[in-house]
Amino acid sequence: MLRPKLTFLSAILCLYWASPCFAEASSVERLSESLRITLDSDASKAEHQNRYSFTIHKLDAEAEEARWVGFGEGSVSTVTDAEVRIDRKGKTITKFNLGDFEKMATPSGSVFINQDTQRLLELPAFKVGDIVHVEYKEEIKPFLGFSIHTFLPGANESRFQVTIPTKLNPQYKLFTGAEPPTEEQDGDRTVLTWTVTNLEELPEEDLSPPLIELYPSVSLGVDRIAWGPADTWENLAGTYWVRAKERLAPVVHHDLKPRQKGELPPLTAALELAQNNLRYTAVFFGLDGYIPHDPNEILRRRYGDCKDMATLIWATTPPEVAKVNLAAVLTRGFSGLAVDPLPTMHFFNHMVAHVDEGEDGRWLDATASYATVANPRSDIQGSPAMIATGPNRGYARIPVSPPEANQIIRNFQVTETQDRSWFLDARIRYLGVYAQNMIERAERGGEVEPVMETSLKEAGFEPLEEWEGITLTVVSPDEAVLACQSKIQNPTHGKPEAFRPTWDSEPYPWNLFRARSRTTNIEWPFLEMRTDSLTIQTAWSTFADHPDTTHVTSLEGLFMSTSCEKNADALTLVRQYAVTELTYPASKWKEGRALRQQFQRWSSREVFQ
Repeated sequence: MLRPKLTFLSAILCLYWASPCFAEASSVERLSESLRITLDSDASKAEHQNRYSFTIHKLDAEAEEARWVGFGEGSVSTVTDAEVRIDRKGKTITKFNLGDFEKMATPSGSVFINQDTQRLLELPAFKVGDIVHVEYKEEIKPFLGFSIHTFLPGANESRFQVTIPTKLNPQYKLFTGAEPPTEEQDGDRTVLTWTVTNLEELPEEDLSPPLIELYPSVSLGVDRIAWGPADTWENLAGTYWVRAKERLAPVVHHDLKPRQKGELPPLTAALELAQNNLRYTAVFFGLDGYIPHDPNEILRRRYGDCKDMATLIWATTPPEVAKVNLAAVLTRGFSGLAVDPLPTMHFFNHMVAHVDEGEDGRWLDATASYATVANPRSDIQGSPAMIATGPNRGYARIPVSPPEANQIIRNFQVTETQDRSWFLDARIRYLGVYAQNMIERAERGGEVEPVMETSLKEAGFEPLEEWEGITLTVVSPDEAVLACQSKIQNPTHGKPEAFRPTWDSEPYPWNLFRARSRTTNIEWPFLEMRTDSLTIQTAWSTFADHPDTTHVTSLEGLFMSTSCEKNADALTLVRQYAVTELTYPASKWKEGRALRQQFQRWSSREVFQ
């Protein structure tokens, strides 16, 4: 059920994704944006009319990139007409229509299978002053509502207009300073129009939330769709379940085995059955993108997408063990997605199993190999969800694991032995997401020794010959300990008073700052905590002349502290930070760059110099 960009959701927002994204003081200026949506009498079909225009101020790489115009088509959306016009000095110099666009399949990732296509057109070379006008129409035939939740982007003028049969009782919610619309009657239809002028175009900055949380945005809803009631989340969930349960049947027989051996808690066993026995393949073909398959069919083929894996958990967990429901989820990007829209199934792009247990329930996501019952996939924590069945049916938020649940705790202790050799006892404790990734690395045949060796090198230690005694101990699915006991080279190099920890690693939360690093398989932001502790002999450092100190810096969403503690024989230096919010507040997005620079300085070796 997970979908690539160019699918129905992007068809709704295609005006903003297909049009060039121009930065502040850009050589390409966005002049206007317009999206008009017209729903038919029973909300089973809609026509979208998308328009945007921009002008060229300077010929550079940005202007060259703007020559590419395109849009996507999905299994529920079809482009019926398109026109691109280039005006130069008040006259139209060239015009293109839908037939001039090249149609091609949307590239599928290793686990994505879909019928989506994209249409692309390369425009001729621009001259300064050219104005480009783009217009295209789409016919949308969605399932269970419309993703009418969009934002008004920065432009000289942005307009969003929706025409809805009055009998469907159209409603709207406004976010991020959006103003109420003008409302008109056109026969038996209601026309809602939002117009914003001179809205500043915002570039994405470090610590910046998604644009939909920075620009004025609108969510619309109706009382009823073609398949049933949709006025509340509870009714929409019921409408979905009436369709979904037609496909479901009791499991006749299965011989699935969990990954772990021995007696497992019931929910852990249910989650592992799906994780260990199904190959994850995301499939999105029309209604099959939303409707579950027969569990017996899933068992026969041994592969499935997110809804199939959730269905398998639902089907193999006896009711007396746990009450399992299916839940649609929106996987978040670098944000918890602050808005709560009006009901529509198309707000979601993922499905998990939900269990009525505890205050917030349990969220079992089998698409992540090592997500656990206590700590689900990090990119669904904090996300909106719709529970389709059970007493808590309706809208919900998946809870966020606290920082203490995702930790890296590094403890280094250096001692001088009686034979005047040097010995290091190093232990790195991983909790939550970090433990899951370390366990997955080990069980898939990856070596854990380089992880420890890198940490030791970052801390300024070198082995006497080779590193010895590196072991990984799995305490639980959410905890692992990497340890090393080894002789090392003299860390003082004959000058004990000059010894300093190097702290070359940068422990600041790169994921919070939108870093695009691919050196780690932890790709999503989550609340986390890291602690570095180094214990050495007091005589090795001029810190011995300093009093015990503790320095704490608390910023919105971040906590940082350093401390120096000593006794007669040992000196311990501790550095810690915690991410306490998923994203920096939208109201302060411009402060992100300065904050990151401050955090980078804090994270460097300057702390203990």
